[in-house]
Amino acid sequence: MSERFSQTAQPLWRRWGPWRLSLFLFALVVILANVALVYYASASWTGVVTQNPYEKGLAYNKVLAEQQLQDSLGWQGTLQTGTPRVGAPEPMVFTLTQRDGTPLQGAAVTLQTFRPVAAGHDQHVVLSEIAPGQYTARISFPLPGVWEVKISAIAHQAAFRHAQRIHVGAS
Repeated sequence: MSERFSQTAQPLWRRWGPWRLSLFLFALVVILANVALVYYASASWTGVVTQNPYEKGLAYNKVLAEQQLQDSLGWQGTLQTGTPRVGAPEPMVFTLTQRDGTPLQGAAVTLQTFRPVAAGHDQHVVLSEIAPGQYTARISFPLPGVWEVKISAIAHQAAFRHAQRIHVGAS
């Protein structure tokens, strides 16, 4: 009995040996690192998700067909912005031209802004025509950083889409 008692009275590193103890400590460090990563990943989630991703995936051939139709029309669109700053309304001017360079008049043009990294600050604006083929609206951005601008124009039963990223500076 005294031999058994003397083994249990020894320190843990002597009973397990240095290699078993180091293996245990390594596994403990890995587990703690994984727990920390899971915590920070779930705590920093911004909530940005795609609405109806399965349906969008099924309709991808429709998206490709719409892009081919847009390419065949030959319409060109350009978005002109100044230097957008937080809280300062900035005019956005979208110019839409036909294949031959003539302005495309009478289109219904909408503009959508959103941040790719954070939900909750999206804006939807209808642009008004200020000159033949030129559509504008004043947009105020609530946060600095990179913003995605998507423009949709509908004219003559055809649609045109334009996307562009812009950088909004701090005020």
